[in-house]
Amino acid sequence: MIIESLSPWQLWLVAGLLLLVLEIFTPGFLLACLGIGALAAIIPAAIGLSIVWQTIVFLVVSVLSLLLLRPFMQKRAERAVPHVPTGADALVGRQVLVTETIDPSTDRGRVAVDGDVWTARSATGITIAQGTRVEIISYESIVLYVQPVSAN
Repeated sequence: MIIESLSPWQLWLVAGLLLLVLEIFTPGFLLACLGIGALAAIIPAAIGLSIVWQTIVFLVVSVLSLLLLRPFMQKRAERAVPHVPTGADALVGRQVLVTETIDPSTDRGRVAVDGDVWTARSATGITIAQGTRVEIISYESIVLYVQPVSAN
């Protein structure tokens, strides 16, 4: 069998590379830290130290990688992916038209957003006439809070 013909340092090399490749398919940078530990275990294996020393080096380097390298890589990964608002969060800041007068006294009013009609309330407490262009300020459940767009 092929595994039986490999020397200890070659086994650590195969294990380390396999772990680094598997990291591509998993989140969290955990397997990569173990892969780094396995690659570090090549050194005691190559100079002929026992499996005990190889395992100690593997464990120490893996734990150090988890404690030092993993947090750094996770922060870097978070910065690399920009936050893109989705769902109702994506509506905040958009300008839309009032389709039914927004009247704070009756708590009625509607706006059209991309062909959908949403219940709307005035964020400033004023009545907003039908046909007025408004900006979505916030939302609560399925109610959008809007204010008139200032004419610049």
